[in-house]
Parts: sequence; C-alpha cells; structure tokens
Amino acid sequence: MVAVLCRVLGFRNIETAEEIMQDTLLAALQVWSFRGAPPNPGGWLMVAARNRAIDYIRRERSRLKVAEDLRQKLNSEWTLSSTIDQEFQESRISDHLLRMIFTCCDPRLALEDQVALTLKFPCGFSTAEIGAALLCEEEAVRKRLYRARKRLNTDRETLQMPADTQLGVRLDAVLQVVYLIFSEGYKSAQGESLIRFELCEEAIRLASLLIEHPPCTQPKTHALLALLCFQAARLVARTYEDGSICQLEEQDRSSWDAGLISRGFHFLDLSASGTELTRYHIEAAIASCHCAASSFEETDWRMIVALYEKLVSIYDSPVVRLNRAIAVGFADGAAAALGELERIKNGGELARYYLLYASLGEFRLRSGDYSAAKLDFETAARMCRSAKEKEFLRRRIDRCEVQSA
Repeated sequence: MVAVLCRVLGFRNIETAEEIMQDTLLAALQVWSFRGAPPNPGGWLMVAARNRAIDYIRRERSRLKVAEDLRQKLNSEWTLSSTIDQEFQESRISDHLLRMIFTCCDPRLALEDQVALTLKFPCGFSTAEIGAALLCEEEAVRKRLYRARKRLNTDRETLQMPADTQLGVRLDAVLQVVYLIFSEGYKSAQGESLIRFELCEEAIRLASLLIEHPPCTQPKTHALLALLCFQAARLVARTYEDGSICQLEEQDRSSWDAGLISRGFHFLDLSASGTELTRYHIEAAIASCHCAASSFEETDWRMIVALYEKLVSIYDSPVVRLNRAIAVGFADGAAAALGELERIKNGGELARYYLLYASLGEFRLRSGDYSAAKLDFETAARMCRSAKEKEFLRRRIDRCEVQSA
C-alpha cells in the first residue's frame, strides 16, 4: 500500500502515504471486528486505501504536489479515479515496490541507513526483524531510521525515483535489501514458522525484475539471483510435516526443486562475465556445492571451506567466519570446528548471537561432551526468538540429557 500510495502522491509525501495506510488498517480492525474478515483481506485493504487516496487528493488538490508525470490526470476529476485504479492494479504494484526500494536507497544516506529505511517502509519489516537481519539492537535500528528520515525530510523535494543512469549507483544497496528480504523468509527471526515462503518468493521476484532493467543486468545481480534459486530449491525439505526443523544431513534431497536448481546454475553461468567478484558470487558457488551433491556425505566440504576463505578475504564478517567454522567441522571434524568457534567466541563480536552457541553445542554433542553441549544449547535457546528454533534447541538439550544418562 505504501509503495502504491507513494507512486500516486509522490515520494516526497511518504508520511501522508503512511497515514492513509494506518487509517486503512484501523478501518479494517473496526469493520472486521463486527463483520468478520472478508474472503480477500488484501483486496479489501487495497480498495479501502484507493478510496482514501482519492478523497485525500480531492480535499488537498490545491496544495498537494503529486507525482509529476501523474499531475495532470490527478488534477482532473474526469481522470482521477481511473488513474488511481490503474496504479492499484496488481501488475503495477510490483513495479511500484521496486521503484520505492530504489528511491529509499538514496546515496546521500549511509549504506546501513539506506538498508534500514528500505526494510522498514517499502518492505514492512519491524524494528525487531531489521535488528535480526543486521545483527544489531532495536535501539540502533531506531537511530538509523531517525537519521534517515531526518536527512530525507531536509531534502524532501529531491526524494524521487532516480533516472535510469543513476540506478547503478544504488544497485549495491538494493541487492542487499533483496538479499535480506530472502534471508528473513529463509529463516524467520519472528513468529511461529521457520520459513516465510512469501518473502522468499518476493525476493526472487524482485531480483528477476532487476535483471530485466539494463542498468541492473550486471554479473552481481545474476549471482544474487542464482543464490536465491539454489536456497529456495530446498525450502520445503527444511522442515518436517509438523513444521519442525530438519537439518541438512537429514533432508530428503529428492524433494529439492530441480527446476530452481537448474535456474540457479543458469544464472551462476551468466554471473561469470566481467571482472568483479562479489559476496553473491561466492555464496552462490557455496550453495551450488550443496545442490550438486547427491547426499550430505558426498558434499565437497573442502571446496566449501576454500570458498569461505575466499569470502572472508573480500567480505569479512563474524557470521561468515562462523559459517566457515561450521564447514571446517564437516571437513576436518568436531575438534577443528570447536577450535575455530572458540576463537570467534573469544573475539566477542557474536557474544549475543544464538547461532554461535547453537554451533558450539552441536559440535560438542558430536564430540561427546554432553554436559558442555547442553549448556551451550541452553544459552542459544535463551537468546533465540524463533519459536521453531527454540523447539529444535530444546530437543537438542533433551538429547544431551539422554546421552549423559
């Protein structure tokens, strides 16, 4: 709704778009509490937002600065309703969302502020979800959003969709946003479900739209799309029928989506042109190693470790080092993994990251140190927000107790 309303009203009126959206949601709460939810809640909300937008434009027409290319049509009562109807069509909504993502990825902002702002408004993430995606506290997210809004309010008149020649400048931030949308869908930090399929589908759709625009059809865009296809191919296998987590080594590989894997290799081939090597290239290559292996035991873990070492050299982060340590464990054994994980723990950068302790617990369990493994799993469970991951960690704690007994 915000993306479409910003398209109609102009990006400089983002606060007005938010107010109309909030008013629409409030109306839904009031109406649905008496009548019940309609068969198509999303459609109901869009129609309600559309009607409020028309009323607002009629009321504020004399002073409202709407989108430049729609001004003449919106200022005429003869074409007002039909123009807004056209912008609210489902086929247009996708383009509006991508337009707004590019608009929010304004290079006048610091990259982390661009990403936080974009995840918040066009993508609808909560501050908790943004914090989980960026591995920072909610207070830090709120500060980033405040900085971004303050800066853009200062230059409100220049807040608009960039020209095609400027899209490349904003592409890195846009790719990071798409990557984080998929990441939240792949392993949700909130709610009862581990996977949010709609977010994964949305990220792939946005990446697919990007490669249709010549300024964005770059090797790194193809690499990101390859990565998303590889990861999405095994979404269904990542949980059992009851929704509980299924570890990689236990997954039924026959249920992996062969079509998506084929698309992944196609886009990985397209990403090989040019001279720039990005994190998306290497992460896609790592994902391809998993998809190419017929079983967990036949996975080329040494190749994966080598790829992680290359990734560390161009995109060093504590999470990348954590993933590398896990790969080392499968290549060289639990003792090797524990040595790497302890060094990461002593560095302190992931002191409050539950997956560090879950990984420590997993390799201690594999090495037979059940008491220490239980303590690590308990620490991870206290830090974890996801209900399904908490459930998985409790099962690991139970296993440690059984093994100790």
